[in-house]
Amino acid sequence: MKCPTLKTEDSVSILRQVFEIELSNVFGIATIQSPDRGIGFNYKLKTAQKIDLARFIAFSFPFDFPSRLS
Repeated sequence: MKCPTLKTEDSVSILRQVFEIELSNVFGIATIQSPDRGIGFNYKLKTAQKIDLARFIAFSFPFDFPSRLS
C-alpha cells in the first residue's frame, strides 16, 4: 500500500500541534515519502528546541486517504 500524500500545510500543522514550534523558528521543511516506510518530515530548525517525547504517545493526525490505494 502506498502512503497518502500530505501537503505543506499539513507539515506546518504537525510542527505546531506536536512540537509546539512556530514556522518562524524553521529554516525549511522536507517531505520524505517511501512506499515501505510511509511519510515523514525533516524540519531544519534555526535553534535547538527541547521537546517532551511523552506527548507523542497520544498523538494522531487525521487526513483523508485516497479512495483507492495501490
